[in-house]
Amino acid sequence: MIPLVKEKHTGSASSRLLSDPQFGAQNSHTDFPPTPTRANPHSSSSSSSSSSNNNNSNNSKKNERTFMQKLKVLTNSNVATVLSPLRRMATSGKTTLKLDSLNNEMFKALREKTLSLRKEKLHVHLSGNNLNVTPIEKSCPLTFFMLKHKYKIDTQSIQIKVASRGSGGEGNIVSGGDASLTGSEPPHGDSNHGEGATPKVGETSADVNCAVSGVSGGVGASGGANFLNSFIQFNIPVLNEFDRAYFYKHIIEIIDTLAADVVYRHSIGGYKKNDKHNFVTVLFNNLKVYEKSQLHHEFCFSLYEQKPLTINCYLVHSGNTSYILKLDFFQEDKLIFDIYTTFVNINSLTFKPQEVVPVVNSHQNEKYEQVSLFAAHLKDVQNLFNHKDVKNKFLRQEDVNFMLDYFKNTPVEKKTHEQNEYRTTDIFEYAHVQAKSAASGAVAASGVGAGVGAGANAASAAAGAGANALPILGHILDTNDVAFYTGKNNFYCKDSYVESKNFISSEFKNIHNVTFGGYLAYLSFCHAMTIIKHYVARPVLIELNEIQYILPVPCNSIVSFRGKVVYCDADKIQIKIAAYCFDLKKNAYYLTTIFDMSFENNSAISFIPQSEEEVKLYLLSYIRSQLLP
Repeated sequence: MIPLVKEKHTGSASSRLLSDPQFGAQNSHTDFPPTPTRANPHSSSSSSSSSSNNNNSNNSKKNERTFMQKLKVLTNSNVATVLSPLRRMATSGKTTLKLDSLNNEMFKALREKTLSLRKEKLHVHLSGNNLNVTPIEKSCPLTFFMLKHKYKIDTQSIQIKVASRGSGGEGNIVSGGDASLTGSEPPHGDSNHGEGATPKVGETSADVNCAVSGVSGGVGASGGANFLNSFIQFNIPVLNEFDRAYFYKHIIEIIDTLAADVVYRHSIGGYKKNDKHNFVTVLFNNLKVYEKSQLHHEFCFSLYEQKPLTINCYLVHSGNTSYILKLDFFQEDKLIFDIYTTFVNINSLTFKPQEVVPVVNSHQNEKYEQVSLFAAHLKDVQNLFNHKDVKNKFLRQEDVNFMLDYFKNTPVEKKTHEQNEYRTTDIFEYAHVQAKSAASGAVAASGVGAGVGAGANAASAAAGAGANALPILGHILDTNDVAFYTGKNNFYCKDSYVESKNFISSEFKNIHNVTFGGYLAYLSFCHAMTIIKHYVARPVLIELNEIQYILPVPCNSIVSFRGKVVYCDADKIQIKIAAYCFDLKKNAYYLTTIFDMSFENNSAISFIPQSEEEVKLYLLSYIRSQLLP
């Protein structure tokens, strides 16, 4: 489920329908503050200055702007704030909290708000008498097709339950410790759908109110549909050895497809190809594991293959043109992990974002409101770390010097595996860094006899570079409060860099005829495992901080995965991977996807940044880990 392109998309500038979005971003879950190992060598006072960028306009006069550029408008929030210094992400005309306007006061307020909202592990749970069994091929056609026809998994024993008609507010919304999931009823046999077959709108189940007219049924006076209308419970028994080996290694793909089924169910009763409701995944976010395990070399986030599994999937927030969904994973009545994912509705003909059916909490359940409020807060934090800002902002030299000085006496072990083959160990291409350096050189030259014109051009370039500078230390972070982790063994971030190239076959295409985003995520896990295995004998994947889908990957493409360790503390080792697709016409690669994930730091090691990119990514990851512990 990633952004649409024409079938003959080549990735060239002339044929590309989509341009880079500014999505919200990543988060992580380490306890803060990270375990310090020594005193801070510097201190400075923090400054508080806030500038707000009013760039969330839905004005139709800007139709020439491409779809993906408009996606920055989609990260909206209709939930009131808890803390006054924070400005909500808006549906229209309101200011948005951006990375370059963040200061220490806002940073602390965001962090406190996270702690306030996450006092309990809230999730939605419906009691057994409020759920009805329904055939998987009707309620979850996309998931059914993937499991049965693509991956040949037996779906006979998999059971789907949906909220019964009139369950309304009878469902319980509880904290993670209070959940008591009912046992599965006898499995409902599935009928064999032919490849490409889809259910008719209104045919999903009797308990879903939907209209064939193309808008979600059950629309109340408020203009939205109750979140219970599309609630799905996915019950998986202990599968046979062949099926469970695939199912649990590819759980990220199940997440993507099941969430897509829910958004179509909410909008039109179930997936059906149409012009008005076409949903693409733009973000996976905040996968947090609550029950740690000793499983290593796996991508299942502490799920055990030989235990029954229950997945609840439901909408928690709607913007003008987007949805946020939450998926909760239970085994033995315990919440193992949860994850948030964001979908955007685009028109399949114009490729422009279009309105969605709002999600409402018809019975005003206070617990659900808290879940929704956290989802809106999560979106605010994500917006700070959209990929364009992360890539294009550069640090002040004093911030770089501070970090280099902080780690200068740390003993570092050298890793020499395959490092000489890489021209660069940067994840991103930094044209702005070269421009900044060129501007600095030009300014220096202008001071010793350069012409008036050259001096003016250099000054202009330097001014532009200064506008792109991001002050962090002493502005967002108080240097008196920060402490960075060093372990028993320390390595350079650059030495962890690994690049690989993959051919993406058309067998992995999705309903939009581009590469399935869940499959790209799986490949990123494999690449991250390649990186971490050089340092950790038994790697345990514990977090999916974020996946930002930026541009689609056409089928039958070459994709380059470039990744390295970007942050480390006592609990986790965070890896960032960028996926680039090869454009044959331009003979160049373009950025398509960003992945951030974390492994358990079970070896007491740490990683030291050296380059400007490494220092920037390290500090931004530290900020995110503080905002979303």
